[in-house]
Amino acid sequence: MISGIGVDLQNCTEFNPAYLQEGDPFCSRTFSQREQNEASSRPDPADYFAGRFCAKEAVFKALTVHAERIDLREIEILTGEFGEPTVFLSGQARKAAETQNIERVLISLSHSGSFVTAFAVAQTKE
Repeated sequence: MISGIGVDLQNCTEFNPAYLQEGDPFCSRTFSQREQNEASSRPDPADYFAGRFCAKEAVFKALTVHAERIDLREIEILTGEFGEPTVFLSGQARKAAETQNIERVLISLSHSGSFVTAFAVAQTKE
């Protein structure tokens, strides 16, 4: 059963590559080490980060926990077995999902020109 949905839209050109280098405060506060590792293997890391940031925002909205303090690194968007974006929750994000009986969060990303959009669906246990 669907528990929550979230959508976000980002302009990739707003993601300054200088802020997305390993060790940069924005990068290290926003993206997990696993996400940073994936980005470094991509031809355009800034595009990857913009998509992942967009996806994190959509997941945050789908979890409907706007009042809670969740570290964005606790919402990881990694590449799945078939190249699909996959959501992994930890810490407070995982606790918020468990409180709502959310079993998994599905995410879809779409890039067009300089824009990326993400749509997230939180599913509860039936």
